[in-house]
Amino acid sequence: MVKTSVVFDTNVWISAILFDGKPKKAVDLALKKCQIFCSVAILQELREVLADDFGLSGIMIEEMTEVILNMVQIVPIVGNLKNISSDPKDNPILETAIVAAADYL
Repeated sequence: MVKTSVVFDTNVWISAILFDGKPKKAVDLALKKCQIFCSVAILQELREVLADDFGLSGIMIEEMTEVILNMVQIVPIVGNLKNISSDPKDNPILETAIVAAADYL
């Protein structure tokens, strides 16, 4: 049986990690029923936001990243899709979804 595939953006990961609520429930459900895809670009943005906006230490960030790496399959993106979104920060997330052939983003 082929699992439904999903890609979570940085905001969902941050909300799921730091707060309770619907994003955490979505990640928990996806862990049980879906294949979760991610990219190095999404993880890098996550690290930056956790450090810059939330002031987390490098050790905490790396521990959180390791937890995510154990949940996901990394897909390689090369940044070829530059004009997918009007917000350039969204392009790596959209490219991850395209490369992964994700059912949901």
